[in-house]
Amino acid sequence: MQNSNRIFYLFVPTLVFIFIFLCIVGYVGVFEDAFISFRYANNLATGQGLVFNTGEYVWGYSNFLWTVLLALGITCGFSIVAFAKYLGVLAALLIIVALFYWLLKRSSNNNFYLAFASSFFLVTSTHFLIASQNGLETVFFTLLIFLGILFLIDAVAAGKNYPWYAVCFLLASMTRPEGPLFMVIAGLIEVFLFIRVRKKITLQRLGLSALIFTGGYVVYILFMYVYYGALLPNAFFVKVDLNSSYQIAGGIKYLCSFCNDIKAIFLFWPLLFILTDRQRVLQNAVLIFFSTAYLLFVIRVGGDFQVYFYRFIIPVMPLLFLLLGNAIIRMCELFQRGCPNFANLICVVIIGCLISINFFAVQSPVTPFFSQTAKRTPIVVENLAFLLRHPGALKSKVSQWFSSESMDIQPMDMVGKVLAEKLEPEASVATGQCGQIPFYLCQRRVLDMIGLMDDEVARQGMSLTYFKKSAVDYCIFFYSEAENYFIPLTLYPELINSDYFRTHYKMEHVFRHRSIFPDRSLYSEKYMLLFKKREKPVSEKKSPYILREHIDICFKNGDFTDLKCNLNGLQRGQFISTNAAVSLTEKKDFTSAGFSPRVGVEGWSGVLPARLDDKHSQISFSVEKFVHEESYQVWSHVKLSAFADYDRVKMSVFATDIRGVRTKVGNARSLHTILSPGYALAAWLPLICRVPVNTAWRVVIEVVAGGRPIYVDKLMLVKDPLWLKSQFEKL
Repeated sequence: MQNSNRIFYLFVPTLVFIFIFLCIVGYVGVFEDAFISFRYANNLATGQGLVFNTGEYVWGYSNFLWTVLLALGITCGFSIVAFAKYLGVLAALLIIVALFYWLLKRSSNNNFYLAFASSFFLVTSTHFLIASQNGLETVFFTLLIFLGILFLIDAVAAGKNYPWYAVCFLLASMTRPEGPLFMVIAGLIEVFLFIRVRKKITLQRLGLSALIFTGGYVVYILFMYVYYGALLPNAFFVKVDLNSSYQIAGGIKYLCSFCNDIKAIFLFWPLLFILTDRQRVLQNAVLIFFSTAYLLFVIRVGGDFQVYFYRFIIPVMPLLFLLLGNAIIRMCELFQRGCPNFANLICVVIIGCLISINFFAVQSPVTPFFSQTAKRTPIVVENLAFLLRHPGALKSKVSQWFSSESMDIQPMDMVGKVLAEKLEPEASVATGQCGQIPFYLCQRRVLDMIGLMDDEVARQGMSLTYFKKSAVDYCIFFYSEAENYFIPLTLYPELINSDYFRTHYKMEHVFRHRSIFPDRSLYSEKYMLLFKKREKPVSEKKSPYILREHIDICFKNGDFTDLKCNLNGLQRGQFISTNAAVSLTEKKDFTSAGFSPRVGVEGWSGVLPARLDDKHSQISFSVEKFVHEESYQVWSHVKLSAFADYDRVKMSVFATDIRGVRTKVGNARSLHTILSPGYALAAWLPLICRVPVNTAWRVVIEVVAGGRPIYVDKLMLVKDPLWLKSQFEKL
């Protein structure tokens, strides 16, 4: 026993360190849906109550206990984004430690490495790593379920009379609506065991567990009913249709996709060994029963959005890996009987192959947004490979993980932050993106067009009649034209195509978001469209409403903001690359803002062709005298012969003063490259330079091509930061 404890305390820090390191490497940010709970928690912590909109008691979240814990973190002064992330990581670590301890206690001291290796499967699981730090309650719920099942197995095996598992399942039921399912399964197992063995202690434990769970859960449901007037959260009415056969088909597809992405056939084949394991038959049977019942539930409700890294399946992953651990231990026992001299070596080789499959072969569910045929390299593996090539980048990744900023797949937090500054405090906003945007809009009333935070919409759907009644000042719609990410329903066609909407609302601003995988030739462009209610309705127009034309008008008028995000990898980032959103209503004076249409390029004729080869090529032009020292951006429109040249183009800016002194004043910042829509091989490449001038300078741009011909079509010189790319033709 003492030797087992020493092994436990020796290897736990190793598991913890590796897991946290991989979390940092594979961090993709706090997810959009988490911010729904964040807004509820923030209102609770500030005394507004568990509400989304002040004074509106709507059950729009489905994680009561998690939300209360987040509110407690806010009360203690923590950033809610960071607190949710670290709380999830802590829950994940507790699962890993519990799994290691459980397997260690049930394996011989000579085979302790089997317990460590089995726990290491969970440490190196990409989906588990992402789920632990996405801000959602998934892993916290998984912890409660996992502990409950372990308590149940221990109580049955040791004949204990107090059902600690009932307490865990009660807390899980207060965290997720599907929590009671596990208590029902536990009750069925207890009933089966009593019928089979007729032990009085089993019946006593069953009765006590039913009393604990039922009493606590009834109090919880009564409280929610009194508070919200509902027995179920609105997520049930919005997402679940028990009468639809499509949900079952969708659930099967969801589960099959997960099995394919984790290479389940190659990873879990050792489970066949548990069929020969009589020593752990009860434990394995309980684990299989729970896993099967829960996966059937996932199929019945239709699964979930895959971009969330299969969050609905995460609760069974520790159970599956515990089963895998038992199977590996049994496999080793059989090998030790048949070939004792080589048993450990064979097991080590097999475990090494399984861990490699679990870590390297798993596929990321993100990139199908861009291309169904794209290579879906695991995020953790991709980032780790980048770190090995660029060790200095680890510092940036660590600071990113320890920051309180959200790095969602779509940087909607920026849209929310901008609108929070510019929209009137009393404004009401309608949107279907009810995560980050409403969170940053603070106390402004938000109409959830999906219905999670609106009882009538949840049950009846979004209608034009209800929209009129809601007196909305602003509307925010999500719009995408990407082939694999085309979501017209987020525009609510019945609403946006109605005569009422066309005459009462005007497109005020466009937030354009571009996601780029330069090394994979993947590119996606999406829009957040801001509509504002007119002061006076305009006359009805009989012509068809063409959304794209109104978007183009906003770009032409400069009423747009560009957001850019390099998805995945250490280079992913997000920023507002134009401050056009500083004023959403006032027209801009481009000339006074510093935009200079006359850049003084030699031989300027609107287009400046410069064919570049693998040698240095120069483009030079004179810069007029500036009033004071200032930062400027030189933007050149570069057409690449191949997308692979994206990272090969290097540009530098040199300035020569009247004395002939040549100084390097700027470099290309390829990370900020904005691809032009519709032109897969074209890009605006910015050169940031700071030129302290009191007299005329001569600026020379040197471009180094990557071996293929490259064309520089245009050059524009603008003052930073007030520049507007809408001035560039066809952008």
